[in-house]
Amino acid sequence: MKIFVIAEREQPIGELCGGARLFADEVALIALPESSVIDNVADVIYRMQVPEGRMSEDAATSLSELIKSEHPDAIFAESSRRIQLIMGRVAAKLDNSVISNVMEMPSAEEATTMYFGGLANRRLKKTSGIGIFFVRPATFPDAEPHGENKEVSVEFIEPAYSVVRTGTSERIKGDVDLPSAKRIISVGRGVKREEDLGMIRELCSLIGAELGCSRSIYESEEWLPKEALVGISGSTVTPDLYLAVGISGQAQHMVACDGSSTIMCINTDPFALIFEHSDYGSKGDLYTVIPRMIEYFKANPLK
Repeated sequence: MKIFVIAEREQPIGELCGGARLFADEVALIALPESSVIDNVADVIYRMQVPEGRMSEDAATSLSELIKSEHPDAIFAESSRRIQLIMGRVAAKLDNSVISNVMEMPSAEEATTMYFGGLANRRLKKTSGIGIFFVRPATFPDAEPHGENKEVSVEFIEPAYSVVRTGTSERIKGDVDLPSAKRIISVGRGVKREEDLGMIRELCSLIGAELGCSRSIYESEEWLPKEALVGISGSTVTPDLYLAVGISGQAQHMVACDGSSTIMCINTDPFALIFEHSDYGSKGDLYTVIPRMIEYFKANPLK
């Protein structure tokens, strides 16, 4: 069996190639021109060529022809916006469809996916053509990739229709990097005032954590940037520690952090859903618990 992997960030590249190796004798990575590829991750690295100034999406025609010539049995794809745009075009050219929001794969032909915003799961199986799967983080947490990384350059084929870049402008964004964080503290409606985020940030600095939030804090209160949002419409995260402070635990939030190694919560509502998802929980007032945590880590710094 041969499986293609298309991803643009190092962590998904490693995880998806490792997952593909569970099923396939041959694993090939489709790499965009700007993608950094880790060592020994796949048998073959197909490096897509895109002329300078052109959009990466224009590589869809080249990729479609590569797929037709190499006949992979399945394609595992990272769910980034760029990859979604490329694979949407590819699927149309191949007269194929995609399976998205994959959270479990018992084989390279079927998958468990989430739908209704994470309120339910369903099992889907490809019936014809090539199975194209958009795979969520932490689907293959322990899979190990390997391969000799033989690199092959894929010549650019001019598409019939292309996207023309008419200009660029700098996007102002925060310095939050949730997908790469090992520890995350996320805040929700339990935090009463914006100035109270100061003590959360202090705790973050003491334990080396990034500050995240629920949708209410980003959208309703506008206290934190979009990059800090954890949820269906924000980031999906897989840290070693996820501490939810004043978050109720609705499905739309929890599906984006359920791949965390350890989930802890602080919530005064003993019936909050967050407790069902947490390994450890405190029913104390965050305005009492957080200062005590700060005091403890000041006296006992993490090494």
